[in-house]
Amino acid sequence: MNAEHQENHEKDRSENADPIEKLADKLVGWGLTTPSIIFCESFKPLSFLLGQALRFLEPFLSFAASREDVNRLASALEEREGLEKLVEAIERLSASESR
Repeated sequence: MNAEHQENHEKDRSENADPIEKLADKLVGWGLTTPSIIFCESFKPLSFLLGQALRFLEPFLSFAASREDVNRLASALEEREGLEKLVEAIERLSASESR
């Protein structure tokens, strides 16, 4: 019973996880830490447009993520500090992975 409760808790946590944390986890897992940081730093002034582009490409991204996840990520990236949060999450996960 305890293992089942833990699995349900992990499933709920992953479904409700911050979209930026999810993306950072995938990018670090794929070994794209440095290119991701460079991309984010380069596009900080255009973060709102990046969020709008995600909304436009949402139908085509359905193979990689749910519509809800894409919308949540787009909303997070439209904020000025969205890309900075992504960079911080990537750096934190990369540092913890390298230990």
